[in-house]
Amino acid sequence: MQGNNYTHDSFSRICGSDTVFLCSHSKNETYDHINPKLQGKTYGKLSIGFRFDPTDDILAGYYLRRILAQSLPNDVIQEYDVFQTQPWGLPGGEKHLNWLKFFFYNIGARVFENPDKRVAGNGQWRIMEKDEDFQLPTKLQWIAKRNILVFWEAKGNRFTETNWMMHEFHLAPKSNPSQMTDWAVYRIFSKGAKTQKIAKKYSGETSNINNVGKSEDVTQSH
Repeated sequence: MQGNNYTHDSFSRICGSDTVFLCSHSKNETYDHINPKLQGKTYGKLSIGFRFDPTDDILAGYYLRRILAQSLPNDVIQEYDVFQTQPWGLPGGEKHLNWLKFFFYNIGARVFENPDKRVAGNGQWRIMEKDEDFQLPTKLQWIAKRNILVFWEAKGNRFTETNWMMHEFHLAPKSNPSQMTDWAVYRIFSKGAKTQKIAKKYSGETSNINNVGKSEDVTQSH
């Protein structure tokens, strides 16, 4: 699981086929050492040779935690309703993001008829793995939780599974693990040819690319 031992800063420098990480930290640290010169960088202002590639524990333990404390500029990851349209209609995902899309969203602003099958644009985000805990630095008073969802597109009277995936991260206080934050941070990406290695890195054994294109009758999808 990511974050168990050592991880890297959100901004990494690419040298040929290798990625050189700007810093690393142990599980006992709290991310406060992250380079302040990079904290306010927007996607479009990254220097040549750098990309935005945060791990799970950095997304939840640093970026989401900073948003909850209102101490992070919103130009790092934008606030956006990720359920207002299908994933390919969302902004972002340029080359310097490794074709990944990142957003903050207060999911408490929406009411879903079925939280495990969330309507978005012309389809649904369906949960594959729910409330999976993963480790943050031990000094933090938060537990991180991750949901993994796959987008199913409506075609006529059927839903067809696509290659779009969503990772949704929430925090919960250690004193009350069931009380998850409404605010979440999202990583959204397509498992296309350009992102095969990235999809494998982030999705592990949670999805089978061979399932893409599988369809289901709309009447059975609720």
